Amino acid sequence: MKTLTFLYAADRKSLVSALALLLSASAYAQGTFDRVVTFDANPPPPGQEIACTSYTENGVTFTGDFLLTGSGVSGRPQDGTAYMTVTQGSFSMTLANPASSGRFNMVSVNVGTSISGGGVIRGHNSATGLDALATFSLGPGPFGTYTFNPSFFDIDSLTFSGTTGTFSFDNFILQPVPEPGSASLYVLGASLLSGWRFWQRRRQVVAHP
Repeated sequence: MKTLTFLYAADRKSLVSALALLLSASAYAQGTFDRVVTFDANPPPPGQEIACTSYTENGVTFTGDFLLTGSGVSGRPQDGTAYMTVTQGSFSMTLANPASSGRFNMVSVNVGTSISGGGVIRGHNSATGLDALATFSLGPGPFGTYTFNPSFFDIDSLTFSGTTGTFSFDNFILQPVPEPGSASLYVLGASLLSGWRFWQRRRQVVAHP
């Protein structure tokens, strides 16, 4: 009985590890882990700005007409790190390597202004053709957090167009939307875990009548 108990414990450990890995993988596929873009992967030197038309970080790509701004640039809002600045320009954001459906839920972004102005943010779903729109006007000020409402969920691109003024963006947070099959993977993992617990109780009853 001791030998059986030892082997059972080893098998149990392996099974738990496998189930944990499966559930973790399915949770990631469902987009429960956020992607954050901080512009710190390859930042400009402090006090400098670099003109840019394309930037990719953490699986997210930005294209358009913008500046990568290093920390400490005079006249810009400061948060101690690098960020992106748009001066009457625009950018579009998409998933660079969509491991999911290519769509995402936009959660939040930090926005600061050095020259007052206005702009339009558009979220687009190419499958449905639906757009989410938000317009705003800001005076000069430090970084603050802009939280997106659910109309910016399940989109495959986010576009900003600055009509006037100069805006700085940092810490984009988004959640990839999973492929339909990933939900089935999660259900499978949960079912296996439930079955293992039933099997464990049954073994204990057999081993200890």
